[in-house]
Amino acid sequence: MIEYPTPTRAEVADVSEAVRQRADALMLSGESAMGQFPDKSLAVLRSVSLRIERWWREEKRHEPMLLPAVGSSFSDSISEELCISAAKMANNLEVDALFVYTRRWGLIPFRVGFSDDMESNLHKTFSLLKARNLIKSGDLVIAVSDILQSIQVMNVP
Repeated sequence: MIEYPTPTRAEVADVSEAVRQRADALMLSGESAMGQFPDKSLAVLRSVSLRIERWWREEKRHEPMLLPAVGSSFSDSISEELCISAAKMANNLEVDALFVYTRRWGLIPFRVGFSDDMESNLHKTFSLLKARNLIKSGDLVIAVSDILQSIQVMNVP
């Protein structure tokens, strides 16, 4: 989509395959760096990604989710089980967002002052993500914490 506002079949197939293979991230380079339609390119990337993720959830809903075992200590095993459970819940409930409060996992990071009061942490997170238009009131979200070893499912106030 560097020169044209509509994607080629190959471009859509590339995005679809990356999502089906559960890529952690997708990137545009030429389309957004020197293309004539960077906003349109991002919109297509998002649209195709969301559609394939939805399809994947519907098709694979009843198949077991296989994740590699990474825990090496009891504490790591607990964190791993929290992640596996949260991922299954997120897929089954089709949540709008999944928050992870951690000091060590690789995710899209937002720095938020963390306290022992989970309600305070959630309030800070809701405020931050609402201000960035990443969530809205009424969205269903899951909050996972390896620090407090907890999972919560809730609607955004």
